[in-house]
Amino acid sequence: MWGTDPIGLQFLTGLNALGFLPLVFGLVDHRKESQGRTLFGLQIMPPDYLREVALDTLIITFDKEKEVALELFSSDDTRIPHLVFAGNANYEFTDPVFDRIVSSCPVKSKAGGYPYMLIHLYQCLKHISERRIPGDVAEFGVFQGGTTVFMAKVLKHFSNDCRVYGFDTFQGFPAANHVLDAYTDEKCQFPDYDTVKNYCAPYNIELIRGDIRETYQTLSNVNLALTFFDTDNYSATKKALEFCAERTALGGFVAFDHYFSPGWSQTVGERIAARQVLHKMKFLNLHGTGIFIKQ
Repeated sequence: MWGTDPIGLQFLTGLNALGFLPLVFGLVDHRKESQGRTLFGLQIMPPDYLREVALDTLIITFDKEKEVALELFSSDDTRIPHLVFAGNANYEFTDPVFDRIVSSCPVKSKAGGYPYMLIHLYQCLKHISERRIPGDVAEFGVFQGGTTVFMAKVLKHFSNDCRVYGFDTFQGFPAANHVLDAYTDEKCQFPDYDTVKNYCAPYNIELIRGDIRETYQTLSNVNLALTFFDTDNYSATKKALEFCAERTALGGFVAFDHYFSPGWSQTVGERIAARQVLHKMKFLNLHGTGIFIKQ
């Protein structure tokens, strides 16, 4: 049996209660801090101990770390025992840098058009930093600055000194001038500009206050590696996107919180604006994401 996590302990307890514990010939854990201890009279051994055991069944009780166990066993053993494992936690995103940066942000990002939006932004920022894709970062729809500061912290971690430009009215949603400007939720408005400004001040962030349909021109002399849209509506997205798409570097990204957001039906204007502009250009979008890559 491979695993002394809580699931493993529960499994051993059940075997012991049923009188089947003698069927377990060895107890293995790849985590060094667990090795050497004893459970139910079985000493926890390192993975290479399995070479000494004649086994017909290998039970892996780890869920999130099951792939680690499977790779370790298959790389060191040519036998093909019957495998028993379950769960799908191994599909969860695992990155200690991401977790640390998210935890360090007192104002949490509201980028949640779909479950992996913030993770995808992190991966894009990491990519442009490691590949040294030239250009700054722009965000349209700052709200409380949660995503803005998160992005700035990610860039800093990866030693990318590019600037983050954050655009918002900081006075709520502007008056609609198109039928697809359909989203106006007061819970998504944050008019306290000074609070956001103070929160962003320690980082390489420039906030631009006003109607995005006009203020996007602040980027006239700026090249972009990543632009994130979270305007929720059509007019601001389309106007700024037509400009930003042209200024995006090859290999750079344009991201949308509401391009793929089944739970936000009223924000479809942002999606339609993205489709109208980017589908005419050389951008790749993988279905189910809000990420477009310039080719």
